Formats: sequence, C-alpha cells, structure tokens
Amino acid sequence: MPDYIAIVFLAVSGACIGSFLNVVIYRLPRGESIVHPGSRCTGCGNAIRWYDNIPVVGYLLLGGKCRFCRSVISPRYGLVELITAVLFVGLYDAFYKSGINVWFIYPQMDWPLFLSHLILIAVLIVCSAMDLEYYLIDVRITYVAMIAGILAWVFLPELRFLETGELSVLKLSFYGGIFGAAGGGIVRHFLLTRNSESEMPEETEKRHDREGVSIEASQSNLPGIIALTLYAAGSVGLIAWAIMGGKQLEEYNFRGLVYVAWAFLAIVAGAIPRRPADQEIVEIIEQEKSTARKTAGRELVEFFPVVIGFLAVFLLLRYVPAVGALGQKVYSLQVGPFVPVIGLSIALTGLLGAAAFGWVVRIVFTLIFGKEAMGVGDIYILAAIGAVAGGLVTIVGFFIGSVIGVLGVVVLLLWKTSRALSYGPWIAIGTLVCLLFYNPIVNYLRPMASVIEQLYWGQK
Repeated sequence: MPDYIAIVFLAVSGACIGSFLNVVIYRLPRGESIVHPGSRCTGCGNAIRWYDNIPVVGYLLLGGKCRFCRSVISPRYGLVELITAVLFVGLYDAFYKSGINVWFIYPQMDWPLFLSHLILIAVLIVCSAMDLEYYLIDVRITYVAMIAGILAWVFLPELRFLETGELSVLKLSFYGGIFGAAGGGIVRHFLLTRNSESEMPEETEKRHDREGVSIEASQSNLPGIIALTLYAAGSVGLIAWAIMGGKQLEEYNFRGLVYVAWAFLAIVAGAIPRRPADQEIVEIIEQEKSTARKTAGRELVEFFPVVIGFLAVFLLLRYVPAVGALGQKVYSLQVGPFVPVIGLSIALTGLLGAAAFGWVVRIVFTLIFGKEAMGVGDIYILAAIGAVAGGLVTIVGFFIGSVIGVLGVVVLLLWKTSRALSYGPWIAIGTLVCLLFYNPIVNYLRPMASVIEQLYWGQK
C-alpha cells in the first residue's frame, strides 16, 4: 500500500476514533455506558445529528455550541480528535515510512503489533485527558492496551523473534519466574477483592465528586474556536508533511520532534483551564500524608504472593532438571508460524517489569518522603506500555517524560497556580518520544545494556 493512502486512512480513522475517545473520557468517570445512548448534548440531552458529529468540522461549523440549546462546548473534543489523528500518522511515519523501529520491517507480518501500538496511543490519550481534567485514571481502560499487547506478541510470527531456540537454564528460569509472578498477581488480586469491591469502582468512587464539566457556562467561545482552528490547520499541515516529506532519517528526525511538540502543545492546552478539582486534590493529598507510609508498607506486604510466585517457579526450573526439560518444551511450543509462549513471555516480561518499576518508585519514595510518590493509575499506565512496547520504552520513557513534565509545569505556571500535578500525560509523552526515536535510543543504550546482560546472564 502506498504511504500516502495509509497516512490518509490513519488520519481519518484517528479523528473518528478520537471522537469515540471523547465519549469514553466523558462517560467513564461518571459510571455511564460508553456505547448507549448515542452522542448527545450533556446540557439539553438532545441527540447530536450525524453531520454535527463529523470530527472537528462539525464542531467548527457549529461555532463550538450545541445546535439546540446553544450551550458552549469545550474545544477539548476537537483537540482529542486532532491529536489522535496526528499521532496515528506519526507512528506510521516512524515505523514504516522512515523505519525508525527495528520491530517494524514487514507490515504484512507486523500489523498486529502495529495495531496494538495504535491502541496504546488511544489509551494514553484517554488516560491523559482524564488525568488532566479530573485527576483520575480509570485503570479499566489500561486493560485494553494490556490485552492488545499480549495478543499482538502471541500472534507475531516466529521469524520475527531473535531468540527461539533452546534457552540457557538461567534465562528459562527467569521467564518461568515471570509466569509464576503473573500467577501470584492473580492470587494477590483475588485476596484483595474477595471481601470488598474491585479496585476500579473504588478508584472511580473516590474521585467521582471531583468531576469537572464539559459544557461551559460562558456564552462566548471565540477564543476556543480560534485556538482550535489554528491547531487544526497545523495538524493538517503536519499530516501533509508526513505524506510529502522524505524518508531519510535526517528529515524524519525533525518531523518526529514536531510530532512530540504537537503532543506537548495538546497537553498544555488541556491543562490550562482551571478545574474545580484543583484545590480538592491538593487537600486530599495533604489529608493522606498522615497515612502514606502505612499505606506503602501495606502495599509492600500485599506483593508477597507475586514474589513467592516468581521465586517458586524460578527455583523449580533452575534446580529440578525434569521441570527444566518440560519448561524448554513448553517455551519452544510452535503453533503454525507462531510461537505463542515466547510471545507471551515477552509481553508479560514487559508488563510485569514495568509494573514492578512503578510499584518500587511508589513504595520506596512514599516511605522516604511520607507522601504519595506516584498514583496507582500511573502504574497501570506503565504496565500497559510495557505489555505493548516493552520495558525499555516504559522505563526510559518514564524518565524522559519527567524531564518534559518539568518544562510543562514551568509553562503552566504562567496560567495556573495549582500545586497538583497530573503525571499521566507526561508518562505518555515520554513514551511517545521513545516510540518515535526507538532505534537512536536503543543504539545509545546498547553498550550499557550489553554489559548488564553479560553480568547477569553470563555465557550459555
């Protein structure tokens, strides 16, 4: 398929999917169905006509107001549609047109993995918008990316994997331990929820009272219309640049930086409006300081099933030859052109490794500083990224996002004074940087990774 056809298709699809993401962003925190009823004005309740629901265009033609009650609608709706379209195009530009990621060489084989990355981008946009507007991340949405990542790796053909033969005992034991840890995680979840409600309703209920509103009271939306029009014009120009621009790495690098800048601009635009939740979230953080260390200690104990699961399977495979031989057979299992256990091992390693990193940061820094260091929702975001893109993208993206987040906070101080920080969007943009510049980042870190790998794994 020619690049220009794929890019136009992804741009249009991204805008339409962004329209659905707006429904998810608005309804999920309110406990409403995301499929029924159809789109309607949250002010007067009238159903939105199909031609008014055309992404971005419908909003601009209506002047940013409901056709029936003339309530002003937030430009956030158009912003989400545009950034989804741009980032879908950006991933194709990076992965296939410019070849910036070594995992994407054969579209006819890699398309499930590419699709999982598009789903990840959509999930990150939803989580970022929720975090910006409500200081809430509904972790249920991250499960979509986790499942997509697991399925994509399971159905990746054998020839796309670097290591499919017999493993060293140490590596086999490690991968087996990952499956044991996953089993321990299931046990942990069962123990935590057996006599109580699940984590997701608790998270939603906890912050439900801090929801903002999507329909604004003001009768003038001219600044929003102007800003969205300019952003739309720039987005169309960036998509056209992706179509007509060259494939050379030098030209792509600048284009990739513009994709990142465009996402940064979208985050800042979404964070500028003051929200009713600004003061309330600061008060809640202050109230929770007295119990923060106690909560972190309890969370540390709650992870014993995960640690026990990892160690139990690791030691069995490492020191019981019969179990190790069986593990080798299971690991090398082939179903047609697929090696599902190898793919599942990679996905689970990324998911659990990213989650472990997040929990360590949360628990250790909470114990040190006596206040919540990272929200649980942010850890679920990291796990979703790890399942799709792997641990390297997750951890490096976390630190890159931290640096970009500092710049974002400095910019936002020009408009607001809230001491609360929505960290989800900065994790997302750090991940975007890693995806758009995967090969240069991997090549830069390769010497360090080789040393660590040699020290840990040793010779086969």
